[in-house]
Amino acid sequence: MTTEYLDEERDLPLPRQKKGIDHTQTEPIRGFFGVKDMFAFENVGFTRSSEGKRYLVCGECEQGPVGFVDPVTEMNYVSPERLDVLPDVAAAAVEAGK
Repeated sequence: MTTEYLDEERDLPLPRQKKGIDHTQTEPIRGFFGVKDMFAFENVGFTRSSEGKRYLVCGECEQGPVGFVDPVTEMNYVSPERLDVLPDVAAAAVEAGK
């Protein structure tokens, strides 16, 4: 399994949207771990395409999004920040899995 770290900032929709607002509220998130096969992540599902974008969600509670699918490369990226995992801990886990 090939894993990569994407050190870029991307806007992800907020997990909870305020009512009465006519657009999707987002927040900038920096740093994502990516794999080609989304099933390499435990308990991750994906949303239907919205505005040409697909997002990854928790497979157990369906909270999210916790990441996104790159439409060009079809890589699946999750944010350690959204998973409450420290980037150093996640990086060590990825390194150990190589």
